[in-house]
Amino acid sequence: ELLRAWGLRYAALDQEGLFLPVLKLECTYRAPVRLDDQVELVTEVALCTRTRLSFVYHVRRIEEVHNGGQRGLCATGRTDHAFIDERRRPIDVAKRFPHVWNVLSAWSHKDGMTS
Repeated sequence: ELLRAWGLRYAALDQEGLFLPVLKLECTYRAPVRLDDQVELVTEVALCTRTRLSFVYHVRRIEEVHNGGQRGLCATGRTDHAFIDERRRPIDVAKRFPHVWNVLSAWSHKDGMTS
């Protein structure tokens, strides 16, 4: 959803030959989420280079009745990705896909996006 919010469709990137496999995934569970709990997922760019992209995530329970509407942190996470081509080789996204790099580099300098 974050890529879509930036005007990039993952399916279109895939068709163009740009892939973002997950190299590493981390998740820390801090509090349970129960049935019917409303949650919010905040996604932010942690790192954006010409060969790598990393996101951090915060999952918060929206407690509408208890705690005066505060958002309780339930989990945090991070994913690290590499830009690769159809041959599964690392690429410089700025050289091969400048339209993607322009979007990513602009958004990576802004505050986190919510998806």
